[in-house]
Amino acid sequence: TISPELGTGILFKSDGYYLGLSVPHLMQSSINYSSYAQLASRQARHYYFMGGYTIKTNKMENKLNIIPNIFVKYVPNAPLQYDFNLRFASADNQKYWVGFTYRSYDAIGAMVGVNLSELTSSKEGRKMLLGYAFDYSMSSFSNIPSYNNGTHEIMLIFDSNVSRSRNSKYDGGRRASDRHR
Repeated sequence: TISPELGTGILFKSDGYYLGLSVPHLMQSSINYSSYAQLASRQARHYYFMGGYTIKTNKMENKLNIIPNIFVKYVPNAPLQYDFNLRFASADNQKYWVGFTYRSYDAIGAMVGVNLSELTSSKEGRKMLLGYAFDYSMSSFSNIPSYNNGTHEIMLIFDSNVSRSRNSKYDGGRRASDRHR
């Protein structure tokens, strides 16, 4: 069975911070697991909010960025859930990072990563990141700790900067020679 789905979101980014809101499952499509009518259900509409800020500590000898962020998840008839994350990244294009997370009612975790683009010659507006994260469940469900000793995640992220640079031949329909008039 094909069930159409629709979601929407908005992300506002400015120098050093971001705020976002998204709502997946707008159509709340039906889910049929079997031919029994009592097993049919619907996708619940979710509401996600996120925000973060980069605190630049250039006055410190090690030039470290501190990046706190929050991710809030709301689903009707379910408890509000939130993730608090704190990441420490080298200020030189975030070559390396380490971070910690706390998820309400559920887990704690740690993460490490490296910006592979900074270690190679691929610095043409593209980023390639490699990371590892570990989450340890602290859920109150009595059986979960006996079946779950934590989860491991390996991340490989490709970030392609598709916007035109200021040094490009054309900028917003104007020739490069006209920008300085």
